Amino acid sequence: MGDLNIMLLRETISSAVPRLWPVVDCALATCGTLFLEDNTNPAAVILVGPPSAGKNTVIDMFTNHALTYRSDKFSSAAFVSNSANVSKETLAHIDLLPRIQHKMLLTQELAPIFRGKEEELLDRFNTLTRVLDGRGLMTDSGTHGPRGYEGDYLFAWLGGTTPLDKKAWEVMGKLGSRLLFYRMPSTCDSTPEDLVRSTEETPYLKTTEIGKKVVHAFLTALSTHCGGIRGVKWNSTNNDRNSIAWIAVFARLLAILRTPLIPDDTNQISTQHWENPRRAMSCLYNLARGHALVHGRQGVNSEDLPLIAGVVLSSIPERISHFLQALIIKGGVLTVTQAEEILGGLTKGTARSFLEKLGKFPVMEFVKEGQGKRDYLKLSKDWAWLSSDEYAGKLLGGMEWASLEPVKI
Repeated sequence: MGDLNIMLLRETISSAVPRLWPVVDCALATCGTLFLEDNTNPAAVILVGPPSAGKNTVIDMFTNHALTYRSDKFSSAAFVSNSANVSKETLAHIDLLPRIQHKMLLTQELAPIFRGKEEELLDRFNTLTRVLDGRGLMTDSGTHGPRGYEGDYLFAWLGGTTPLDKKAWEVMGKLGSRLLFYRMPSTCDSTPEDLVRSTEETPYLKTTEIGKKVVHAFLTALSTHCGGIRGVKWNSTNNDRNSIAWIAVFARLLAILRTPLIPDDTNQISTQHWENPRRAMSCLYNLARGHALVHGRQGVNSEDLPLIAGVVLSSIPERISHFLQALIIKGGVLTVTQAEEILGGLTKGTARSFLEKLGKFPVMEFVKEGQGKRDYLKLSKDWAWLSSDEYAGKLLGGMEWASLEPVKI
């Protein structure tokens, strides 16, 4: 592959919106998965952050390109509609699934998808899970009977939402979520100097237009270089084996830590609920390959790992992710007192209870030393190596890339 001017793109974006280049890079990698001939799992990356974090700024840069489809108001029922007020013939023209086939769906506000009663969430995510298999969606209704699409319905998805609540994480965990997330930094603690500087920066609309122009040009060039949708026949012998091994580690970590802790009849955590890491591996590997294509390579290497690490840390429930980071930073051991500080000054009993819960995950272990001694959470024997300097850097290196703020302890 020739030079795709990724450095020029990076310089332009970094000049216009310096803190958002890693997010744009992640979005480009998501779109890059469309060019993989053997991709059977649509890449879906949701940007997570508070209002004004820059989610919409990034998404706007990709709108109105031939490779993208924008939908500002989205519901899972829109993929294959069964509206009783519309004829069956007309429905085929309003279904979302055929319109996003071989494109990247852009959805700026997905918060409503992640809110609601558990039954509603289960219904939505059941639909999303099926659609994200990439083989279409068939539905039945009393009004229109069987409707839908079967075959190659590969697409990519870049969305945005405010932080998720516990209920949404639990429902996704039960279904083996195909969604990946990318956590963005908060801008609520801007200093007065930051606010003054913001009045001197390029206006938002001009910034977006600058970004859109260079992103559009890059996507067009990327599509040409890759031979269009599904144009790249990947040769796995070009991959760096050590980097692939790291993605496998990240996949196991993600599968374990986003699975909800569900007690069995004896009130013990049953291992039968753990998510199979193969799906996580497929999603992460495709994203790494998309990133490699964006950077002019047809082989995954260590340059792709920071992005994957950042996505993994963002795709774990936020509090669990922060405690994992804290454990690694502190050398694999975290006391109840330190946990109190991370939890924002909650009681010692609450902190202890949360650490005990975390100790149910295979990655961690809660140790009770006895009266007069400190109880603590530690990395389990099989995962203790994560806190070593060599390996901690691989995982926590994704924090800066993904703009995750280190846990202060």
